Amino acid sequence: MSDDTKSDQEKSKKQLDEERLTSRRSFAKTGIAGGAVLMSLLSRPVLGRGLDPRCTPSVLASIAAGTSLHEGLECDFGCTPGFWCYGQPPDIRAWAEITAGTGITHTSPFSDIFPCGPGPAEFNGKDLFPDGPATTLQDIICVPNGAGPAFLKQSARHAIAAWLNAQILGVFFGPSPGEIVTAYCNAFDIWYNGGAMDGSSGPLESVHSELAALNEQGCPLNNECDNIFYQLTGCL
Repeated sequence: MSDDTKSDQEKSKKQLDEERLTSRRSFAKTGIAGGAVLMSLLSRPVLGRGLDPRCTPSVLASIAAGTSLHEGLECDFGCTPGFWCYGQPPDIRAWAEITAGTGITHTSPFSDIFPCGPGPAEFNGKDLFPDGPATTLQDIICVPNGAGPAFLKQSARHAIAAWLNAQILGVFFGPSPGEIVTAYCNAFDIWYNGGAMDGSSGPLESVHSELAALNEQGCPLNNECDNIFYQLTGCL
């Protein structure tokens, strides 16, 4: 769906697993967003295809109940920025959950989530984010390439996707929405106040790599009303 969706195919399983585990451990684990997983839904085949078959309903239930340490990768999920580009039934359904729980839509400005960045409207004479912090989530997340340095665009895209994933997937993703905001803004502030003018990527490239690894864990979200991660709207 975007350049990010190819990552799993291009990396070896061992390398990808190591990146996922490292990224997960760099953030504090939190409770699942939107309440406990509904037990009545756990018996239904709601997970997307291609995910680890070890992630069974009983494993999901034990993680949600807090009776599992959840150190494995079989139930670690994350959806790429490409998934969150609004327009297809699965991501439209997911966005409905986000909007019901937070009021954020795909046309909300970046500044509605992040009190920093995503960078100057003009960077070294190039139009990067047309409206600066008021640039919409859709305008950032759906355009993987374009004017300006790639690390600045990609760090903003993956920060948005990570925040959205954290809202729906909770502990099955890793960091909380607040931790995503803090990590991105800390990196942005260091970059902007330090190396921005000489074009160096610094901490923004690092946070992009960490968030990308989390966002590429495999997306369990689909367009089915009985998906266990859709608990907010009652599947309108």
